Amino acid sequence: MSREPRHRDWGCLPDRRNFPSQAPISRLIAIAAGFALFVAGCAPAALRSTRNYIAEGNYPAAHDQAAELLAHPETLRADELREARDALCTSEFMIGSPRFTASAQYRTCAEAAAMPGSTSAEFARRVESRMLETAAARVETALNAGDLAEAEQAAIDYRNISGHDPAQLAKWSHAMWQLVAKQDPSNKKQAHLSSAIAELRRRNPGARAMDQKQFVRWVAGRGAVDGKPFLTDVALDGDELKLAVPSSRIGTAALSLDRFAAIEDAMIARCGCDAKTNVADAETHFPLYLVRLRGDTGQSEVLVLPR
Repeated sequence: MSREPRHRDWGCLPDRRNFPSQAPISRLIAIAAGFALFVAGCAPAALRSTRNYIAEGNYPAAHDQAAELLAHPETLRADELREARDALCTSEFMIGSPRFTASAQYRTCAEAAAMPGSTSAEFARRVESRMLETAAARVETALNAGDLAEAEQAAIDYRNISGHDPAQLAKWSHAMWQLVAKQDPSNKKQAHLSSAIAELRRRNPGARAMDQKQFVRWVAGRGAVDGKPFLTDVALDGDELKLAVPSSRIGTAALSLDRFAAIEDAMIARCGCDAKTNVADAETHFPLYLVRLRGDTGQSEVLVLPR
């Protein structure tokens, strides 16, 4: 008996690009099931089984069958590979958590959607939307609870999702700094503050002689190690200095906290006031450090903010 060749002409397949991209999940599954039945006689047995499992709603079995096919992608034609990836996406989406996290579903569906003719783009979009909503809710809950560390981590998770809204991140950054301002220990009345300021002015005569441009250049110079700057922005506004550190240099900045304290000393000496130095992540503008004068010690100290 002659054996049927492994690969055949699939000329009977409809063009999947005609599938609607915006449809309820039930309709998407129905389309996939109808499509499966239409081409049942054209596909290899394993793909035919995968389609049948999806049509029956047996998504765990469909997932296992598709995963087995994808373990050897070199044996599949491009259209077979696309269909196996679509089946993996559909089954992971329908099974959902806890077996498949939202991020795992998104990776699977985004990989499938990247192939021409794939039907997985809508699943990827829905998972991404769900991930954004979940991260945004975490940020808002944390901000309302005054939990800066959780708010920042959730906002970073939100930022790592490709469809994030930069304007929303900017709003959260502003809210985080408002939260930091409320928790700022320097807001409490400190004894001996005037004598500490006077002592810093005495010890830093050079800072008192600088104009604003000279001082900004001096700060930028202090924000460098081995000739490599770890500050990308220096903004002076009255008694407040705002510094920004790129994410790639936060590790260097963490080992150079004494430089931030020296900058705050010079700030205080220059203005003769209880100046404030705030340090943010240059990419997100989220809070990193507060540098404040302590009246009881007469020293500028760096407060590392939770993140």
